[in-house]
Amino acid sequence: MPVYQFQCTDKNCGLQEPVIVGLGDATAICSRCGDLMLRLGKDPFTPYYETPKNFEEA
Repeated sequence: MPVYQFQCTDKNCGLQEPVIVGLGDATAICSRCGDLMLRLGKDPFTPYYETPKNFEEA
């Protein structure tokens, strides 16, 4: 399983830490305060594939 950097959404906590998650997981639970954590880096809501630049729809 991959390791990604996450940050807590609680403004009073703000913990950043590496978390082992599944490939499609964009959220985790903060180990400090128990609030929601979001994955940092590439937008987790973008697809795992990219449309080729030379792709033309028919």
